[in-house]
Amino acid sequence: MDIDAIAIRGLDRETVRGLSRRSDAHGFLQLALHAGALCASGFLVWASRGHLWLAPALVLHGVVLSFLF
Repeated sequence: MDIDAIAIRGLDRETVRGLSRRSDAHGFLQLALHAGALCASGFLVWASRGHLWLAPALVLHGVVLSFLF
């Protein structure tokens, strides 16, 4: 879509350029958070082997995995 076409809809050109700016930092932050959540919930599953806490830990790990999709 052309920037000028968006300007007609109510956003000026500078606002569109600011919103369209790319940043690898946001992607790396999201990757780090996903990896951290996977490691933390995976550690809970590993640490709760042989205990009653295994089922809730597996459910939590499954929820974390499903959010990656």
